[in-house]
Amino acid sequence: MAHAVTIDAGPLDRATIRECGELCARAFDGAELFHAFFPSPRGRARSIAALHRAALAHLGPAGRRSVARGADGRVLGVAAWLAPGGFPPPVREQVARLPAVLSAFAPHLGALRIAARAEAATVARHPREPHWYLQLLAVEPSAQRTGIGAALLAPVLEQVDAEGAPAYLETQDETNLAYYARAGFALEARVDLGGGLPGLFTMRREPRT
Repeated sequence: MAHAVTIDAGPLDRATIRECGELCARAFDGAELFHAFFPSPRGRARSIAALHRAALAHLGPAGRRSVARGADGRVLGVAAWLAPGGFPPPVREQVARLPAVLSAFAPHLGALRIAARAEAATVARHPREPHWYLQLLAVEPSAQRTGIGAALLAPVLEQVDAEGAPAYLETQDETNLAYYARAGFALEARVDLGGGLPGLFTMRREPRT
């Protein structure tokens, strides 16, 4: 069943970022990678929310954020992109994220080194040419597969096509491959993160003319 939503693009205030972080904790609760990093169910939601709040707050000047709100104003989805030239974010933004990262991993310090190695493996696969990077797409679990994700993607994908630059993403979930394929993304590679971690899938979308 489709949800009637409004897409708001632009800066996010602190309350919206907090709401988006909580949404991400619910949306990614079943992700194998987060289970590997945060094995405690009690702390997992807090840690996932903290990481995504920091990412949304510190995308840098190339960041593009949008939220989908239901008729009651509640956030039902969030997307975050980096425009060409925006990856990696400026060092000052990466430093600004550090307190949240350390807080997220504080209950699971043993996983921090594994996470850093996984991040390095992901960055190594990142395209070098100018591209749009879909850093985050999350939809409230009860509202998934209702068109909200597509509504969040559409405005930037139109810009991608207009500019003639490719788009790129990573996903933890193999079942997402078909979903993103419908938006024009093609599987590029499966990234081995090492350390017994589940892998990531990278996808690329060429601009449509």
